Parts: sequence; C-alpha cells; structure tokens
Amino acid sequence: MTILLEMTISVFLLVSFIPMIILHRYRSYKRYRLLRYLINTTFVYSILTFITYFSNSLMVVYYASALIYPMVFLFVYLSFETIRHFLGYNPMPRVRIVAVGFFFLNLSMALTNPLHRWYLSIIPSEVSSVEDVFFTSYGPFFYLHTAIGYGLVLISMGFLLWHFKRPRKTHYGYVPFFSILALIIIGFGLNVWHVFITRVYFSPTYITFVLFAFFLYWLVFTRDFRFRLLSGSRDVLINAMREMYIIADKDGHVIEYSNALIDKFDVPREAREKLDAFLDTLRTHAVLYKTFDHIKDDPYIDKAYLYTIIKNFSIPGFEQTGILVLMYDETRLMQLVDRLNYYIRYDDMSGIYNRNFFEKNRKAYEKKYPNAGMIISDLNGLKLHNDYFGHAAGDRLIRRYVDILKRFESEHVLPFRMGGDEFLLLCLATDTKTVKKIQREILAACESKDFEEHISVSIGNAVRQDNESLEETLRRADDELYEMKSLVSPTYRNSFKAWIKRRD
Repeated sequence: MTILLEMTISVFLLVSFIPMIILHRYRSYKRYRLLRYLINTTFVYSILTFITYFSNSLMVVYYASALIYPMVFLFVYLSFETIRHFLGYNPMPRVRIVAVGFFFLNLSMALTNPLHRWYLSIIPSEVSSVEDVFFTSYGPFFYLHTAIGYGLVLISMGFLLWHFKRPRKTHYGYVPFFSILALIIIGFGLNVWHVFITRVYFSPTYITFVLFAFFLYWLVFTRDFRFRLLSGSRDVLINAMREMYIIADKDGHVIEYSNALIDKFDVPREAREKLDAFLDTLRTHAVLYKTFDHIKDDPYIDKAYLYTIIKNFSIPGFEQTGILVLMYDETRLMQLVDRLNYYIRYDDMSGIYNRNFFEKNRKAYEKKYPNAGMIISDLNGLKLHNDYFGHAAGDRLIRRYVDILKRFESEHVLPFRMGGDEFLLLCLATDTKTVKKIQREILAACESKDFEEHISVSIGNAVRQDNESLEETLRRADDELYEMKSLVSPTYRNSFKAWIKRRD
C-alpha cells in the first residue's frame, strides 16, 4: 500500500511539475500569467502532500497538512480567475484584493492553529501518528474557508453554464466547456464526500485538483498557442516572410497583398484594386523580372529589383482559381552583381576598360570592324615615380595620363588599361591618317616645360590589314612602341635622376 501511494503521489507530482517548467519559459506573456500562478500553486500543493505522507517528523507533517488548506483556497480562487479569463471576462481588482487578503488570513490561521484550534482541533503535542492529523475534526475557520471555496466553485459553474448558450464565439467548441464543468462537478462531489461523509487516508480532492489544473494547462496554453500560431499570428508570420505577395482572383481583382509592398513602394489605394494596375505602379518604383537572363545585359538602374513569380492556383474543394504573385527583393544582390560587373569591365583605379573586357570582346571587334586601329602606349619611368615618391605618386601619374586618353573617348574610340603602365586606344572604324593624328595629339598633351608635369610615354600604332586578326595588329603596334621606348626611356630615366639631384 505504501509503495502504491508513493508511486501515485510521485506521478501526480511530476504531472504538476512539467507544466510549471514549460510555462516558466513564457513568463513574460501576460495572457498566461493566471494559468502560471495556478500551475505553480498546484506544484506547491503537490510538494506539501508529498511531505505530509512521507515525512518522518510528525511536527513537519502537522504544519504541512495545515498549510494545504490555504493552498486549496488559493487553487480554487486561481481556477475561478483562470476560467473567467478563458471565457473572456475582464479581471475584478476588488475581488482579487479580497481573495489575496483572505489567503494570507488562511495562511496565518494555519501557522498559528496551535494557539486557537480554529482550523484543526488537534495541536502538535497531541499528535502521536500521521492518522491523528488526517482524521482530526475541523475548527470553525475551516468551515468558513470551505464555504467560500464552494461559493467560488459554484460561481465558476454558473459562468460555464451561461457560456453553453454561445460556445461558437470561441474557437474551442463545446467539448472543453463540458469537460471543465464535468471536472468541477466531480471534484466538488468528491470533496463534499471526503469532508462531510467519509474521511479516507488519501485525499481524492488532491487528485482531482491536479487533473483539473493539467486540463486547463492543456486547453488554455497548448491548444490556444497552436491556434494563435495558425490563425491569430498569421499576418505576423506572413509579413515576416522574405516574399512579398499579391493574391488576385482569375479576373485580376486583387484580394490580398502583403503590407511590405505598400510600406516600401507607396502604392495608392486606387491602384490596389486590379492586378495589372498594381504591377504597373510597382514598375515605376522597381524592376520586375522573371529570370536573371532577362536583365543580365541591361545597365543597372537605381531602383528596387523584385524577382517575380506569377502562377495560377486553386484551393481544393473550390471551383474558382486565383493568381498568386510572389516577389523577392533582390536589390542588394543586384547591387553586388552590378559592382561585380563593373570590376569585370573596368579598371578600378583609372575607371577605363580593363584587359579582361578587351579579350572578352576581341572576336566581336574583329568580326564587326575590319578597319580597326590601335594605339598602344607605355608610361616611361613609372617605377622611378614609385621608388622616389611612393606608389600614391605613381597612381597620380597613371590617372593624369588616363585623363588625356579620355579626351579621345567616343562611340568608336575606346580606352583600355592593359596592364600596370600599358594602355590601349582601340579605334573601331578608322584609317592610318586618323590614328597617327590621335597619336601626335596624345604626345603633345603629355609635353610640358615643367619637368614635374611632363609625362613621358612611348607609343606605337597600327591599323588592321586584310584578314589580319586584332592580335596581329596589336603585335605590330607593340613592335613600334618598343622601338620608341628603346630610345626615349633611357633618356627620360637619366633626365629624371638629374632632376631629383637638383631638387635635393
């Protein structure tokens, strides 16, 4: 019998402990505060019950048994408030104040019972066994405490019976109301039988209370939380998704849309009624595209980029179909792609085309421009500038020379930086006379009487001959460049060193 009793109380102690731990995680949710207080009270009730039956100290058993009665009142009151909250009633502050006051009165009466015997007719010095505590007669305060508790139980039953008339106003349905009412009636009947008719060794009231608290936990918290996740939090969940959306019927009338579209793009109300008008308004603020291939060759526009999926859908059980538009904001991605494309095409420091862009388009240039000409140039003394004045000075020299080349840039004249100090002007449709004229103008622009402002450059040029590849044309221009460089570069190097000595 003792083993069975120990197992039973241990099981019910665990049943009251698990909800307490779970609800502790949600202690910041005011909605579940009353339920959490009820579950905590149930756990304390379980602890006191365990002590009452298994403590070796009769003094501890006496006071643990006495403290159960204030916990019973607190449990009944919190059940009353939880049921009212569950049914949608507002709290009653005055009733709460009275209940809290009566609880502390209960507590003080239980702790001071040996002085007045108003709760239990026995005192610790008269206790010779656990049974003496369990089967002692009650004092007058116990019956007041019981009457108030019964009153709260009956009022709770009244609230539930009243709500049988309108259960559809909640999402729970009929069954939970009947279940709560049934548990209350069973618990009420067992308590009356245990207190006034037949006293038994193990209180059936305790079992009913734990089961009732666990049922309320399952109903108010577990089921309610799932429902809110599926329904009440639907808008929050949808608007937190990465996708923006528009839902329309088969005729294009807009049924629903995500708030993010309105917040980001300020779509006026009159444009939200028809899908076509909605999308047209969005196109004034954003680039809508279905695949990356549709826009990969287009220049980047300073707008939002929305990857758009449009598809028809149908709901099982309904004959009508609808249109679902999903939009993913890929603006950051397109900015990165645009930046990457820039580095693929342009030299970052000088801002003109790079060698990679030339090589990528060389075959197309060969096919389209049979008379293309090339002016290739190489800065003399760049290493000297870097060594004597630092790389920042060398970078300034490159940018100054690029500024000269940009003067000749046009639809048919493209500047490239081919390497560190090597540059190319590609003249797409030209002749030898024009190429030589540009070369002379470049050299003239580099001249300066002020040695510090003077830019020394070696240049070679060539124009495509019949059936000649651009690679062969470039090689002939290179040969001319190195012929000039062999003469000009040593002279400039000596002049530079002499100028440095004069400065020092």
